[in-house]
Amino acid sequence: MIKRAVEIVRQRGVGVLIKKIPPYIYQQVWPYLPSAGYTYKNGIKSCERGRVLDQFLPKYITQYATHQPSYESQYIEAIRRHVTEGQDVVLVGGGEGISTVVAANQVQRTGEVTVFEGAAEEARKSQVVVEINEVSDRTTVHHTIVSEDVSLRSAASGAEVLPSAELPSCDVLAIDADGAEISILDGIVNHPAVLIVEHHAVADTSGLALEYQPDRVRDLITNLGYDIVDEMSDPAGAGGGRFEERIYVGKRLAVEPSDLM
Repeated sequence: MIKRAVEIVRQRGVGVLIKKIPPYIYQQVWPYLPSAGYTYKNGIKSCERGRVLDQFLPKYITQYATHQPSYESQYIEAIRRHVTEGQDVVLVGGGEGISTVVAANQVQRTGEVTVFEGAAEEARKSQVVVEINEVSDRTTVHHTIVSEDVSLRSAASGAEVLPSAELPSCDVLAIDADGAEISILDGIVNHPAVLIVEHHAVADTSGLALEYQPDRVRDLITNLGYDIVDEMSDPAGAGGGRFEERIYVGKRLAVEPSDLM
């Protein structure tokens, strides 16, 4: 925590650090307050309960603890733009289940969503969020690591490991794997019509577990035979505002690049 505070002061100034203190304190005490209704993240009901004080405090104070309308904004926007009714969607990295429900809402009852989440706690949360948002009829959550474990939000606790070459066929493959996206792209053999990839640097206790390599990710996508039709960037979208985050959307070319040589 001290290291992070020093980093904020160096990069953004003392004023920014001071402004972050009240919401940070509220975030720490928030779990111990009496609960209220479910909180919402990007319009989706999450598995977290709100607290009775939330409605009486300014949003500035509650911003890290309660409703998050901009949660995973660009990644979720890409899913909403490019996933349509009746499609089969595979998500690598389900997180808390918010993006899963968004995908399930997009495919509606005639489509299917398959999720692979390596972190045990996030896999559990994903299943709960799927159930409380009533999309269990079209959604399957697997406690599974795809390719490799670079950065999980909680312990793997016995997760199976699936090589990316064994990912099931689908219409849309969305990857939010916190550092494993490069190895996943290196290994996939089933090429969906649409590919959505989130990429950012990933930190661990010893430094960077994965460097920010946007050009490499872009090249991997195009070399797989995709035309990048959408690319979004948030300069402070990952790592608590420390890292730039980029979302790529690729659509499969009608002609393979090898056929043009």
